[in-house]
Amino acid sequence: MGDTTYKSDIARDRVLEMRFAGQPLLPNTKIPQGSRIDLVLGNGAGASQVDIPDLVNLALDEAKFAIRHSGLTLGTVTYQGAITDSANVVIVAQSPMKTDSASKTTNGSPINLTVSQGKKSDAQPN
Repeated sequence: MGDTTYKSDIARDRVLEMRFAGQPLLPNTKIPQGSRIDLVLGNGAGASQVDIPDLVNLALDEAKFAIRHSGLTLGTVTYQGAITDSANVVIVAQSPMKTDSASKTTNGSPINLTVSQGKKSDAQPN
């Protein structure tokens, strides 16, 4: 078994999708013996709304923790510029982003991140 992720669905721990190499597995698809299969499971929360966290200026590991803690999922991570130390990257953009008109999203929704080389700034944004 590979990674397990959760998606908004009324059924808790029900297998919603199986993935191999990042792609959904279709019925009767043959894969090499011993391959890792990633599972997408229902989280039992249905389509409830959750707050969109503000992740800009967080370290990538902190952002991943905040995403999971918020009931959301990690979407695509895009790297901006040259990355020489993957342990020291910070979030420079996210989608969806919390705005005055949109502060919530559906539970289990993916949050896409753009990261850049650097360390978390101690200065708080205004």
